[in-house]
Amino acid sequence: MEHNTSVEALKTVEPKINPAHELILDLLYTNYHGLTADEVAFSLNYKVLFARPRMSELHKAGKIYRGDKRRKNASGLSATVWRIAA
Repeated sequence: MEHNTSVEALKTVEPKINPAHELILDLLYTNYHGLTADEVAFSLNYKVLFARPRMSELHKAGKIYRGDKRRKNASGLSATVWRIAA
């Protein structure tokens, strides 16, 4: 069986966008000022430990970026404010 290495390589580079990603993107699209992962979790009734990795995945996919502002999260630490990429 012959493998198409270009297709295999593309699968490793281009992360899949799932329904949770789509909900997060929709939320960020309507919040032009950006949101922290904790704010996303609260808004979508997700656990923070579920939302944070989704933000990283969207960032890797080039769908969101780190804004130049930071806000305190629920634990009082400074958190990245994520914005939707153009």
